[in-house]
Amino acid sequence: MENQEEKIMVSVWCRTYNHVSYIRDALEGFVSQQTDFIYKVIVYDDASTDGTSDIVKEYAERYPQLIHAIIAKENTYHRPDSREVELKMWKKYLTGKYMALCEGDDFWIDREKLQKQVDYMEAHSECSLYIHNALWMNCYDGKLQAGNPFQGHDEKDITAEELIMQYNGYPATASFLFRSEAQIREPKLFAISPVGDYAAILYALSLGKVHYSSRIMSVYRVFASGSYAVRMQQSSGLRLHFYLRLRMFLAAYDEYTDYRYHQWLAKRIACCELAVMYGGEQNILIAEYVEQSVKQGNIFPEGSTACIAELEKRRKQELPVELKAFVNRHKHIMIMGIGEFGVYAARMMISHQAAFDGFVVSAKKEGENSFMEKPVYNLSEIPYEKEDTGIVVGICPFSGKWSWDSVLHSLHTEGIVHYHCPFS
Repeated sequence: MENQEEKIMVSVWCRTYNHVSYIRDALEGFVSQQTDFIYKVIVYDDASTDGTSDIVKEYAERYPQLIHAIIAKENTYHRPDSREVELKMWKKYLTGKYMALCEGDDFWIDREKLQKQVDYMEAHSECSLYIHNALWMNCYDGKLQAGNPFQGHDEKDITAEELIMQYNGYPATASFLFRSEAQIREPKLFAISPVGDYAAILYALSLGKVHYSSRIMSVYRVFASGSYAVRMQQSSGLRLHFYLRLRMFLAAYDEYTDYRYHQWLAKRIACCELAVMYGGEQNILIAEYVEQSVKQGNIFPEGSTACIAELEKRRKQELPVELKAFVNRHKHIMIMGIGEFGVYAARMMISHQAAFDGFVVSAKKEGENSFMEKPVYNLSEIPYEKEDTGIVVGICPFSGKWSWDSVLHSLHTEGIVHYHCPFS
């Protein structure tokens, strides 16, 4: 067994928790791989309570040379040292030259996935991470569509701007293949990030090139039951926790990389700050939301108190300079979007006693006539002269849910030239 461990080319890390409806797909994807090298799968079950553990044990018994199961006795996800615990396990169990990731609710659909990624990495020592395209499966309706996180050629090295900004959404974690030695040495600052996949991408960026293939080789389940994305939708406390930790991580990463990527990191940091400042009701202090989030079991990193105090102070000050100038130039102000960022934009305006006349959307749904006690119009139905009207775009320009190009197309199609996005 020791000799076999020395020959392992890829160690696959699968973390799972209460994925009883999904885990078989993941395990089947692992065992179906066709390679000319040895790979091993480490499945870490984080104390599931729904029967996931039994399925993991079943596969470990059926494929003892391939799958090694670790069944935790108590859940570690909400522990303050969760990331450190995971890294210790990586150092102990991930002995391969490369490491691949796949959460228990995602799965691989290409039997040549690992072989293709390893072949490329072996031929390109400068490459620290290989990412491929994936299908996104909506767990609400079962619909599938290609993620296409990076536009362009079938094969390409991804720029720092594309990796940081993620204009077309984020790549699927199940598509990642790293060089193990470098990834396991990940500095502690990366534990600040609320999500490990984004931190892992940026760490790989700091070490070398990140390569992308448009070939679809895995499936990412969107809005899976109990997933982080679903819980984010349901809890303002968790959303604040996410954006505050992401803001702190990005600032630390900016310093860690000697401000090499500052022009893009600054944009994402600003967006996170606005989400923290305006993600809750204006009459409730940010610190109160933090207290609520802590009661829900969320851990905030060291330095959070000072960051919160600074953002609370800024929330009480004037509008951002560019937005204030834009508002002052127009007789009428409309906010485009009635989603998360539309709410942020509205709360920002309300907080600073800046008047606006309502909301606009590219296609109004039936019954969607008012929002936050303001009227909602189609872009084509704005009841004011276009020259007198300024559109504050309440849509994140680098969000996967919305294509910034389509936003601009909608504005230009209606002949609207006066617009400003406070989140860009």
